[in-house]
Amino acid sequence: MAIIGSCLSPDERDNEMAKAWFDAVEEMVFDDDWLDEDLGAATHSPDVTGESQRLESLQAAYFVCLYQNWEGSDSSKARIRRHRYNTLIAVARSLQRTSATHQDFSLLNDESMFEWARFIGMETKIRTLCYIYLLDGAFTIFNNTPPRIVIFEMQMSLTSPDETFQAVTATECFSLLKKWVPTIPRYNQCSIASALETLCKPVLDIEERSLFTNMGILNMFSMITGMATSTDYDSMLTHA
Repeated sequence: MAIIGSCLSPDERDNEMAKAWFDAVEEMVFDDDWLDEDLGAATHSPDVTGESQRLESLQAAYFVCLYQNWEGSDSSKARIRRHRYNTLIAVARSLQRTSATHQDFSLLNDESMFEWARFIGMETKIRTLCYIYLLDGAFTIFNNTPPRIVIFEMQMSLTSPDETFQAVTATECFSLLKKWVPTIPRYNQCSIASALETLCKPVLDIEERSLFTNMGILNMFSMITGMATSTDYDSMLTHA
């Protein structure tokens, strides 16, 4: 985060200092054992703590891919797209997107049933996987590379509104979720993939339209990326 902040600084000296650290930080991040593509139960037990640590390592790897691809040298950009990104995708898949689903908040009658820590952990996982999907889309759109993740792999829950993720207390978070969930038709059955499938229908009923009115910017970016990359990839195959 410090590196990215320096890249965005209006002071050119900060920009140059950040670039001097690009490759060193990349090496440190990708040398992390939690990014071992062959990591399995024999090495680390698949407990909540282990998954949390691997998710944090995945986030660090994502940021490295991000700043190197946009601000790095030509050789760094090529290395990210040809090698490092493979690791990012492998680790993301190992976190099992199909298990990245929230509990059905519509069934919670009071705050005592709401597990705030569980919500934060799951929302963090879902958002991380979404941002990786958006990066994959950027590679396809701007670099003409085949998509590594297709939208129909995205079987995780929709991301919750930013206000719920940024809430400072469990009470505030629960209250915001209880207001938002009823605006999402069949919330407990709605994934990013199924939402795009609905969006591609020739005619949407009122209930389906309300889904896209209330789903939020990050989810909509995922929808747009799914449509754009599918179209671009089909075009690439046609002209191959």
